[in-house]
Amino acid sequence: MKSNMKHKLFLFISCTLLFLGCHKVSETTLIGKINGDEIYLLGNNFVVLKLSIYDKDLDKIGVCFSDKIGVQLSVDTAGHALFYESYDDSYFVKIDNLKERTTYYWRSFIQKENILVYGKINSFTTTGPNTGSWTQMADFPGEARGAAVGFSIGNKGYVGLGESGSGDSYGPYYKDFWEYDPSTNTWTQIADFPGGERWSAVGFSIGDRGYVGTGSFGPDYRSLTYLQDFWEYNPATNAWTKKADVPGRTRECAVGFSIGNKGYVGTGRNRTVSPKDFWQYDPVLDSWERKEDMPVYSRYCAVGFSIGNKGYVGTGFDGRIGYGTDVWEYDPSSDSWTEKAYFTGNRKWCAFGFSIGDKGYLGGGGLASGLMFNDFWEYTPISDSWKLKDIYPGGGGYCSVGFSIGDKGYVGIGWGDGGTHKDFWRFTP
Repeated sequence: MKSNMKHKLFLFISCTLLFLGCHKVSETTLIGKINGDEIYLLGNNFVVLKLSIYDKDLDKIGVCFSDKIGVQLSVDTAGHALFYESYDDSYFVKIDNLKERTTYYWRSFIQKENILVYGKINSFTTTGPNTGSWTQMADFPGEARGAAVGFSIGNKGYVGLGESGSGDSYGPYYKDFWEYDPSTNTWTQIADFPGGERWSAVGFSIGDRGYVGTGSFGPDYRSLTYLQDFWEYNPATNAWTKKADVPGRTRECAVGFSIGNKGYVGTGRNRTVSPKDFWQYDPVLDSWERKEDMPVYSRYCAVGFSIGNKGYVGTGFDGRIGYGTDVWEYDPSSDSWTEKAYFTGNRKWCAFGFSIGDKGYLGGGGLASGLMFNDFWEYTPISDSWKLKDIYPGGGGYCSVGFSIGDKGYVGIGWGDGGTHKDFWRFTP
């Protein structure tokens, strides 16, 4: 397996020494160990830091920070923030309201009663304002929503379905569909999806037709109905036609994309299992053929897109390892999967993705805790590498839709601060 670049950085900066804080601690006193610190996500006005802590029932875990050189970095003399989420021995700290293009100095700390232990001093520099690669377009005219589906056919984009609940409240769900024309920056409502209201479906196009299937609906998580129906949309007649169901289990939060004249659907989840099966759809025969399973334990709410004659699946939630950063390439000519460079952004699910030319793009997403991200990354297959491309400026970003038309990408709606959003953006590489 390929090494995770972030894991390499983690190993490089790791230390297992116990650092002394403002109170003297004897060599026999052990309240915990600071194993390492890492910059997990960086933006214009915020940073997410990842701390690796051996936890022994600590009272506090956090970081001290300041943009002033020479300031003693302690909980008494500098700003400090506590962790908001933990996973195994990893703790995540988010610091908001930072200044753009500014260097900050920071170090982690742990506390048990009156004993404080500090880590080594690190630094990060916040990014600058958006580079201008994003342009806001006409808002989506339907109801604000997340977990919708989007795809493109020729020089038009299509967005529909989704849900607008918040927290533990599910619904309402939607079945309306809309066509976006980038030449006029206008939306037109088209025929409703006849399969019924739902969210977390898959969508892609093959030639001059669009395809939508799977998903779920219900009043709450325990009462969801999972689906496997599959439909074809013909823009020439503005009509939907029922096609052969997606085989295997009913599912939501699957991945779907097309390569050449075939479509691919796989992974996802339902109430009892998160399948890793992978299926190829032939629109001429209206038939499905099972292909090699994804070589992971399970995966749902991941991102899938195609570049040339290969497909790519990454991020999402794995029932064994949690939020995954692994990325896999599917080659239909050999029906095989190859692990590629790990995604170097923050761990996430429900991100958006698309491809333009010979590059792939992945951004947004979030964590089950409610933290939502706006980082935006570019993947280059020829060098098998990821780089932070920009910050997505949209109000949503969590469970948004993303697709490309020609040499431009389009992203919009989704959940963000304040709930669901309707804004829609164009990306120019």
